[in-house]
Amino acid sequence: RPKLHDVPQAETVYFYLTRLMQRCWHEEPSLRPTTTEIVIKTSLSSMQSILCVVPIPNGLELRPSCVVSQAELMKSGMVCESSEIWICTADKNEGTEIDILPLVTMKSRLHISTQRAVQCIAMCDSNVWVSLKSGLDNSQIQIFDICTGTLVYEIPMHKDMVSCIARSDQFIYCGTTKGTCFLFPQDMHTTAPTFR
Repeated sequence: RPKLHDVPQAETVYFYLTRLMQRCWHEEPSLRPTTTEIVIKTSLSSMQSILCVVPIPNGLELRPSCVVSQAELMKSGMVCESSEIWICTADKNEGTEIDILPLVTMKSRLHISTQRAVQCIAMCDSNVWVSLKSGLDNSQIQIFDICTGTLVYEIPMHKDMVSCIARSDQFIYCGTTKGTCFLFPQDMHTTAPTFR
C-alpha cells in the first residue's frame, strides 16, 4: 500500500475517487469503506455521470451520439437540470434506438426507435439532426425537436450517404461519402439547400 502523502489529490472531478481510494487504504481497517458502501457510492447517478458510464443492454452496439447543452435546452424553453446526451445504439439488424439522457441522472428521458442505422448525429440550433441509412447508397436526415424528441422535418438524400453534420451561426453543413457538402440555412424549413 503506498503512503497516502504520495498520492496527489486530483484537481478535477476525480477528487472524489482519490478520497475514496485513500479511505480504502486507511491504516485502521475499521475506518475503511465496506464493499457495499463502495458499490453504493460508485453506482450513484452523479458518480456515473462523472465517469461517463451508461449501461448499454446486451446485444447492442454504441453508435454516434451527441450532447445538447443545458443552455440550448433552456433557450428552447425547456426547464432542465443539466445538459443531455443523445445516445444511439444498434442491434444486429441495424435498427437503431436513440435514448435521451439528462447528464445529471443518466436515466432515459425519451426513447426514439428507428428502423435504419444512424450514420451521424449533431445538435443544430433547437433541433438534433440525425442521418439515417436508407438503402445501399441513400440516406435520410431526420430532424428532431430537442425538447420533445418529436420528428419535425425529414430530408431525403437520394444517391448520397450523409457521413457528417456540423453547424455554424448561419449554416448547417452535411457532408457526404461522395465528397458533396450540402449547406442548409439555420431556418431550413423555408429555403432549399445550397450545394458546394
